[in-house]
Amino acid sequence: MRPPEVADLYGAAGDAEVLVVGAGIGGLACAVALSRAGFDVRVTEQAEELREIGAGLQLAPNAVKALCHWGLEEAVAAVSVVSQSVEYFDLDTGEHLFSSVLGLAAAARYGAPVHQIHRADLLGILADVLPAGTVTLGRRATDFDVRDSGVTVRFADGGTMQTQLLVGADGLRSPIRQQLARPEPPRYTGTVGWRGLLTRERAEALGFGHACYCYLGRGRSIVLYWLRSGEVLNVIGFVPVDEIQRESWTESGDVDSFRRSFATAHPRVRRLVGSVESAFITGVYDREPLDVWTDRRVTLLGDAAHPVAPYLAQGAGQAIEDAAVLSAALSAQRGPTDSRSWTGAAASAALTHYERTRRPRTTKLQAVARATESFWHERDPEQIHARNGRFRGITRIDPLGETVWSWLFDYNPVTQSYDTSASRSAGITSSREYHRLARAGSQQAMEAWRGAFTPGDYAAGWKGLRRAYERMLTTVCSPAPGVCTEHVDAGGVPALWVRPQGRHPANPVVVLYLHGGGYIGGAAAAGIDLAARLADAVNGQALAVDYRLAPESPYPSALDDAMCALRWLVERTEHETKIILAGDSAGGALAACAALRARDEELPPVAGVYAMSPLADLSLGSPSIDEREGTDAAVSRDLLTDMSACYLQGRDPQDPYASPAFGEFRGTPPLLVHAAANEGLVNDATRLVERVVATGGNATLRLYDDEVHAFQLFRFSPDAAEALAEFGRFAHSWLNRTAPAG
Repeated sequence: MRPPEVADLYGAAGDAEVLVVGAGIGGLACAVALSRAGFDVRVTEQAEELREIGAGLQLAPNAVKALCHWGLEEAVAAVSVVSQSVEYFDLDTGEHLFSSVLGLAAAARYGAPVHQIHRADLLGILADVLPAGTVTLGRRATDFDVRDSGVTVRFADGGTMQTQLLVGADGLRSPIRQQLARPEPPRYTGTVGWRGLLTRERAEALGFGHACYCYLGRGRSIVLYWLRSGEVLNVIGFVPVDEIQRESWTESGDVDSFRRSFATAHPRVRRLVGSVESAFITGVYDREPLDVWTDRRVTLLGDAAHPVAPYLAQGAGQAIEDAAVLSAALSAQRGPTDSRSWTGAAASAALTHYERTRRPRTTKLQAVARATESFWHERDPEQIHARNGRFRGITRIDPLGETVWSWLFDYNPVTQSYDTSASRSAGITSSREYHRLARAGSQQAMEAWRGAFTPGDYAAGWKGLRRAYERMLTTVCSPAPGVCTEHVDAGGVPALWVRPQGRHPANPVVVLYLHGGGYIGGAAAAGIDLAARLADAVNGQALAVDYRLAPESPYPSALDDAMCALRWLVERTEHETKIILAGDSAGGALAACAALRARDEELPPVAGVYAMSPLADLSLGSPSIDEREGTDAAVSRDLLTDMSACYLQGRDPQDPYASPAFGEFRGTPPLLVHAAANEGLVNDATRLVERVVATGGNATLRLYDDEVHAFQLFRFSPDAAEALAEFGRFAHSWLNRTAPAG
């Protein structure tokens, strides 16, 4: 028999169909979504009063779409602020780095604006639309028993409750999670956040307009945005924990300590911090992603499932997304609308569907947020310079900030289905898992690309992608036995002589090989196998160049290094030595750029250029990038934008020495271009050849069906051997010619 206090609480209506533990934003959003869908839902909360301590939060379009679906758009708009842009600055110098439009532009692009709102205001909006008696305060759930027939939830006061389905929305230190999943404590990041408010008059006097501001510094940052219909400016300062003494929402910190942490910041920031009269301080925590967060009739939601560091402003938004998707999953499995009896199979199917739909996205988001903290709070001056340069490049290549935000903002949790969210993992991989190529070798190469980058690699930006790309090449593309290598200094640039077995060092044919990797990754050592096979194709040897990588060394560093190696080859080799430039992906474009510059510098002509799947247009103007989105496992627009931004850092993307698709090729050596007909960069290949021919050069194009980007990297690819044999024939047809084409 149910204890009297519980019977009194829930009355004659009986046990809940769905019990949500936790009345924070996620728990109340879940209750709103379920009640709107006709479910009998109850919420229990351990706090004695329904309130959210803290300050502001940001609701991005992905979350706002759900709030609109629940009819809450007007209520949210009445108490929130829609900033027109987010502006990024260097904390120490005040340099403006990047601007991304929000406001009406974001609403037009993503289907909803970005709202900044006080936590307490959002909590009140959600609570006000729930049926009377939905929420019970002062009742702390401690544990549960799950059976095929239902769930028994126990409370700290000794009471119990029966429910068909249990949702743990009880936050970072969730007792429901503790029993359901791994029991390890939250991970403390070593960072604390100061949170305070400034009046509109004071903030405007300091020059802060109707925007969101992010200042990034050495080991610290400050984020500013407006709340309460623009009457107050929310101030959040993240600093290392050893610079403060306490980390509790409920205690006000010593603002003098806050000011000391930003004593070296730009004067505008120092004036801002000096104007904050009181601030809360809290530790920044997250957790490792869960492998499973559902058990039969029990699941988790929001921070209980996937607590996320605050640097993407998505904690509340992801909980709201969870609520919308959970409601849809339950509605799809529910029987007649007047039936509230769930079989074990139906309950498990619905909650498993919800988890499978949500977990790929939240796993990536947790990783990206963690990487963003490292990215924002760089300490190494070289990496700070690289970070700032990348931001400048994004501004030039992607003025709407779609590379930064689209994978988050495009998502609509109301309409999202499992088929589209899990198989096309929204930025976790760049291709749909169900897309396959016809031939076994081609599919093996596709899987090599697809498996090259983990969610953590993508999340870590250029550092993660760099590690992953070299890891793939050294494991999947290891050189055959007998290849000889020798480290050399090629005119001040490190390089490797690569000689197939039995090849004499004095062989008169040299392939100057420039590796791929989007200018942010790759290495000569990782490209030994392809370099050796290129050398073998021309019965010669190869010099693989370790050119400098972006963003630490932006344009024209890679081209400068390629030219140093080329001049070194010209100066040290005999007159009869023939040099061929070759490269894959970015290296293919770099080879074409080097041919242009060699002509302009009037160097002795090389015998030819071989470009494999060249990244020939860093303005990313090729239609095939978007047309092949989701089917090319190697490249996507987001990835290419990041690469281009890291390399160019605000320079003209149509500079022919960066993007040979805009070059003038009269007087350059002949060019052979190979690409996969179905890859994202196929138009880069076709446009490059068209440009060469149109400007008086000589170019040959061959497209291979049912292949992957830079398929020559994979010796098991069905067309790799034929492509390199054609390269050999192309090279030998020009080796005895002394004058360039045209």
